[in-house]
Amino acid sequence: FYFSQLEMEEYDARPDRFGPTVIGKYTKGVGQVEARFPTDDEDPISFAMTVVHRLIERMEAKGINETGSYQPDGIPLNIWNAIGRLDIGTESIT
Repeated sequence: FYFSQLEMEEYDARPDRFGPTVIGKYTKGVGQVEARFPTDDEDPISFAMTVVHRLIERMEAKGINETGSYQPDGIPLNIWNAIGRLDIGTESIT
């Protein structure tokens, strides 16, 4: 599920909410076009892991793997072995 940040700004800009000062807060200030939220069978961490997986696959497809420059034989490592550590966190979970 997702919602447009423009719609969110319009909602928050109502006089009974925060007023017109929030126009541009999400789209220009934060740089978001839309916001997504998980359903009952999903969680934010699975969203993050999906993004990381897609990013790594795209890096591999485009040949963005410079680990061969640091290997004695010059052969790049497998893209998944080239990553030492990934930390995924959120500031939204309470």
